[in-house]
Amino acid sequence: MIAPGTTGFLLLCLLGYAVFASVLGYVAMAIDKRRAEQGEWRVPEGTLLLLALAGGWPGIKLAQRRLRHKTVSQPFRALLTLIGLAQAGLLLAALVPAAWVQRAAQVAVNVAAPAGISAVQAVGNTVSGVVREVLTVPTPLDEPAESETDLPKRFGPGSDAGG
Repeated sequence: MIAPGTTGFLLLCLLGYAVFASVLGYVAMAIDKRRAEQGEWRVPEGTLLLLALAGGWPGIKLAQRRLRHKTVSQPFRALLTLIGLAQAGLLLAALVPAAWVQRAAQVAVNVAAPAGISAVQAVGNTVSGVVREVLTVPTPLDEPAESETDLPKRFGPGSDAGG
């Protein structure tokens, strides 16, 4: 039996909160999807992102995939992904023993010393490179690749090649 005041009880409460927040996020996305289909007032994206930030990210991400809702809205998708990454990082930081962190810092110092830079600079360069790569989003204004221009045109109603 898990008694109040123990670590097990705290973990059980946190798990219960996470499940509740995820269900709430899923329901909010489902309501927004239904309202979008019926042309009614929508749930603001800020509210959905706030729910995700409050722990409902798994439910909102699941709803996004299962309901195929808010999959095109680029700012929403990017922010939702960043929230998920931040929460995963916080969870990882809470679960990783401090000794592992100290060992990783020592490795960073050993890598940085021969390069003549500080360990903070080495870690910063790596992190900024990863962030830059994650945040690089192709825009519709980019020129199409050669393979895209060689594709045959569509025929049928609404196509410019249908004659």
